Amino acid sequence: MGRPAEAIARAALAFALFKQGNAGCQAGVGREDQILDARDVRPAGRLCFLCARVIVPRSEAQQLRVFRFYDQAMPYRLVRLDSWALTVLGPGIPNLPIVLRRADTGRWFVDEPKAWTYFHRYEDGIDFLPKYGDLLFLPALQRVGHLNARNAIYQGRVRTPAARPYPFSLADAVAERQRAIRARPTDAQLYASLGELYLFEVNWISRSLEMFERAAAIAPDRLDYQWRLYDLYLNNSQADRALATLKRLAERLPKDRQVQDWYRFYTSEYDFKPGEFAAGTTVAEQR
Repeated sequence: MGRPAEAIARAALAFALFKQGNAGCQAGVGREDQILDARDVRPAGRLCFLCARVIVPRSEAQQLRVFRFYDQAMPYRLVRLDSWALTVLGPGIPNLPIVLRRADTGRWFVDEPKAWTYFHRYEDGIDFLPKYGDLLFLPALQRVGHLNARNAIYQGRVRTPAARPYPFSLADAVAERQRAIRARPTDAQLYASLGELYLFEVNWISRSLEMFERAAAIAPDRLDYQWRLYDLYLNNSQADRALATLKRLAERLPKDRQVQDWYRFYTSEYDFKPGEFAAGTTVAEQR
């Protein structure tokens, strides 16, 4: 990650999180003794970030908008679990949590892709939901009484991949998997592994989707690949393909009541009338 992206991330997050009486803190310091040791959960104090793996640089207007949401959600809590930390903003404000990773050197990284891939906030909702039932943060979120801590979207239907130690070379990790795919082009797991790398370390939806489509074509009976496809199609605004994937899951899981409920709900939601979203149709015309 280049220096400009690091600087943007440090400026935005430091400005947002150190406004509350932390004038002496210098963004970019990131010493371990400046990270609150909260293996249990407690109100957060001083918090510094060294650098971040960000998805895209933020404009000034975007940074100010993020700051306003952070500012409205103060105070925050910091959950510390070994080499991980989670900054949980106050409830009732539309924020995702901030995920942090500690390297062996003691430096802390803001891991933006994990915020988008471990958690979700629906457009018609406020408080975030955990997506997976195996997230290491769930017990701590339950202890602080987070509204959705017991409502992981996918529960145990699909798991998160093992997290890589920080820092690491993303380019080398991708190249390693690409070499393995060239050597074994019919190995579905290799495509899935690369897809998970794109998803959980970069949040590159379209590239991850391509890999999981290839994995599912080779191994169509793997339900975990179908769940990844369903999630990726939803996040890529491909409602028709998401619904087709959910139909396959509902057919394979007839006794899973939640899956059946989802399929009925989304079938109804996406039952558009002919021409309802035809090219050139405006919202006003639909009304």
